[in-house]
Amino acid sequence: MLSMLGLVCFLSQPAPIAPPLRETDEQRLMRRLDELPTERAALGTRAERAGLRKAEEHLLADLRARGLNPRTEEFSWTSPALTRAVGRSNEAEKASGGAGDEIVPTTFRNVIMDFPGMAPGSPREVLIVAAHFDAVPGSPGADDNGTGVVSLLELADALAARRVRRDVRLIFFTLEEVGLIGSREYVKAHRDAWSPPDKSAPPAERVVGMISLEMLGFFSDEPGSQKSPIPKVGDKPIVDFEVPTAGNFIGLAGISRFKSFSGGLAEAMRRAEPELPVVVADFLPIAPPDFLRSDHAPFLSAGIPAVMLTDTANFRNPHYHTPGDTRETLDAKRWAKVTRAMIAGVIELADAEPPVKEGAKPDAGPNGAR
Repeated sequence: MLSMLGLVCFLSQPAPIAPPLRETDEQRLMRRLDELPTERAALGTRAERAGLRKAEEHLLADLRARGLNPRTEEFSWTSPALTRAVGRSNEAEKASGGAGDEIVPTTFRNVIMDFPGMAPGSPREVLIVAAHFDAVPGSPGADDNGTGVVSLLELADALAARRVRRDVRLIFFTLEEVGLIGSREYVKAHRDAWSPPDKSAPPAERVVGMISLEMLGFFSDEPGSQKSPIPKVGDKPIVDFEVPTAGNFIGLAGISRFKSFSGGLAEAMRRAEPELPVVVADFLPIAPPDFLRSDHAPFLSAGIPAVMLTDTANFRNPHYHTPGDTRETLDAKRWAKVTRAMIAGVIELADAEPPVKEGAKPDAGPNGAR
């Protein structure tokens, strides 16, 4: 939170004139998607693991080509499933006359791009927006999650063209498809900075919220094309919430504790793209399992306001986690609308004033995030 002195100092400074933002269009989205390797799975073939590394390097190169300075955070991970996957690859290679000499990888990297805000003071207020760049074995991962990755790159372009009050951190997570490993490792590494073990010490930064971009490009106007992710008891949903029966909207999944965050993002997106239906599911105090299938989940567990922006995955997309998840199945026009709306929402949240109403009780996690 800004101190009152810091806020006064900030408001006394003339706001810089932002250059015009480059308009997101569907042709550029598809071009950027085509640049992403279609093989990028840790538990797949040797080629798919190599493709996962290539995807990581591609993201770094893409950001650097735009004059940005991304960084990486490395972590260690292995599992019996990974060992078995490498063993299968080696056996297949030996059977075809190869050496079969692949070693089980143990280190992986998240790709991070920070955009410092103009607001003074310490601790810094940070808004995190993320997307995972890995896919499942055997799937090109166009919607899951090429669409999220490309939209996050578009957000990087927009933030490079202007300054906002709060810091914005973009994270391209790896290993989401094997148990949210990249985001879990990130939260584990940074949790003490948000909520120091020494309660007398101030946090190094305050995360005001986290947005996970998870499948943004599959839409259908057909009646019955959308299934409900709301759990049922018997034949009845656990809450009275009417999910549209056509998959022509973008969804925001959160929890009631952080309604101000999810609601603020939704309203900003609707203002930016009035013709884009935005359906918000943030009415449950505890997120059901299907609301936790993306990289926002570890942040929620850390008490940070976090939401998933999604086309609802297998509740709509019949190509989910299959070889059919290809670029040809995407609705580029509506994907572009989602991207523009998301960018506008992020910029609005990053420029938001701290609450000043007397007696206001903003959402707060253990790190004091609002």
